[in-house]
Amino acid sequence: IRDRQYTNQATVYIPSDLTPGNKYLLVRTDSGQAVAESEETNNYLAVTLEIVAPDLAISTYTLPNEGLAGTDIPLSWTVTNTSQLAALSSWSDTVYLSLDEQLDDNDTYLVSHYHSGPLAAAESYTFQTDASLRYVSADIQYLILITDRNNYQGETDEMNNLVVLPFEVLAPDLVISEAEAPAAAYSGQDIDVSWTTRNDGQHDAVTYWYDAIYLSQDIWYDTSDRIIESVDAEERLPMAGGDEYSRLQSVEIPSSTPPGDWHLLFITDAHQSAVETNELNNVLYTPIEILSPDLGFVAADAPSEVVVGDVVEISWTVENLGEVPTTASRVDTLYLSHDPVYDTSDRNLASHYTGSETITPGETSEVSSQVQFPANADQCKQYL
Repeated sequence: IRDRQYTNQATVYIPSDLTPGNKYLLVRTDSGQAVAESEETNNYLAVTLEIVAPDLAISTYTLPNEGLAGTDIPLSWTVTNTSQLAALSSWSDTVYLSLDEQLDDNDTYLVSHYHSGPLAAAESYTFQTDASLRYVSADIQYLILITDRNNYQGETDEMNNLVVLPFEVLAPDLVISEAEAPAAAYSGQDIDVSWTTRNDGQHDAVTYWYDAIYLSQDIWYDTSDRIIESVDAEERLPMAGGDEYSRLQSVEIPSSTPPGDWHLLFITDAHQSAVETNELNNVLYTPIEILSPDLGFVAADAPSEVVVGDVVEISWTVENLGEVPTTASRVDTLYLSHDPVYDTSDRNLASHYTGSETITPGETSEVSSQVQFPANADQCKQYL
């Protein structure tokens, strides 16, 4: 209706994370533009509004400047609302370890405390806790404590929310100082090896680790290497700087290992479960030559002709022509072929599993088997 007006009242919420200062409160009529008007630019009214806020500050703290890797460190701090206004929001205090003095996403989280507001003017709270140094880097140089980490509470001063202190992670340095193994072994053989693990660092090793032995074709560990032994070192804890232990262990060279020049890699802290000052000196290698047997057919007995469908006895002799014994089971297989060279088109007649038979160098193994020739086999000259 023309020349009519109305008055409304409303209570609005001022977000607690607004930064203080002069703002504007905008009131808009026909906000959904449901009414067609001759003039739309006069639908707004701006009212100045000063935003005031409290000020949270870390007023006191008791924080260490060093800690032993794998242990807990005590932390204590007090947050005070230094303003004359209540802090109405809720927020978190958080502690980090950092490589530098800047708080960023690369820092290592330690512990946090959630404070459920409000906090009255001039009031404070104190929080005490322990933080674990179990999974940290020895390269850490700073400890950072911050209140209102996510800026949930608007404040007049954000600079006093942060404390940055120098911090040193004290850690051991585990090394393999000695290792002994045979110069040669054959695939499938059990061999005795020994190694010595030493803490070359100045500080105790208090978290468990594993010593492991890998079989590798080079002197560098990678995921293609084959683990042949892993030993938990937990019973050695704690291990003071300068202390060492030695182990004598029987390990098996996998029976499928090809012959050639290999290396045994002795690795301490193989899973990198212990924090160390140096992770690059954990490997010591010894060369080892892997020998293998050499099986060959030296005799075979079979009829020169058969009738399709018949069952006949076929025997053969296998000799170990190599220099080391066999250690794995084997399967001998008979094929029917149109030529004297095996390929995938040849027909499988029978397989004979020998089990875990050991053939020493120069020894033979004699096998016989009842074999039925297929009724649909080609009637022509063929080969076994």
